[in-house]
Amino acid sequence: MDTSWLLISTSGYTENALNVANQYSVRLIDIDELVKIVMEWYEKLPIDVRKMLTLMRVYVPE
Repeated sequence: MDTSWLLISTSGYTENALNVANQYSVRLIDIDELVKIVMEWYEKLPIDVRKMLTLMRVYVPE
């Protein structure tokens, strides 16, 4: 799929939104995928970019 649009939602997508996105090659990212992307790429970002999105590792016991 040649995507030229990107839409990020923290609350999911309706079936109609999924259909329209598929029809127009819109890449949809939900909150779970966004978190995975940030976790994967955060340490690789330049320091000036990381300063704009300050994150701190924390331990969350299960």
